[in-house]
Amino acid sequence: MVDEVRNKVKGKDTKVLIDVLSFDIQRGRDHGLPTYGVMRKDLFPDETALTDFSSFEDGAKLDLVYDHPDDLDLIMGIMGEPKEGSSILGKVGTALIKKHFDRLRKSDRFWYERTAMYHSDLIANIKTVTLEDVMHWVISDAKVDDGQGNQIFDLRNGFVVV
Repeated sequence: MVDEVRNKVKGKDTKVLIDVLSFDIQRGRDHGLPTYGVMRKDLFPDETALTDFSSFEDGAKLDLVYDHPDDLDLIMGIMGEPKEGSSILGKVGTALIKKHFDRLRKSDRFWYERTAMYHSDLIANIKTVTLEDVMHWVISDAKVDDGQGNQIFDLRNGFVVV
């Protein structure tokens, strides 16, 4: 994690600097989040349990702090696990986010695929929309500046330039 996030984030209504990562680790413990090893076993019961940190990014550092991979805090495991393809997340992180969004979709009674409100042609059209399309629609009309007349968002060649 970059130092700007670890050492330069100010707490709410205070001038005290907060180490965001250690705060998130403690919050996970306070809320009873399972360890990385427990979550991995829950998501992938057929996979072999981890016995060391050799597959992790900075595994040697994790080995100094944690006795065993089963003791690893969930956020630390997600941040250090091997990445999947071009993703910034590994297998467990990806599975957790997928599980979360699946639950959100299933609980939304107005989700476009769950209702007879929409004609099949409209549903087919909705499925062709990408995040890039949405960003073009929103940002191309936005006139957001930094108070000194400089555009904050600028669409160039399909990318958002900040």
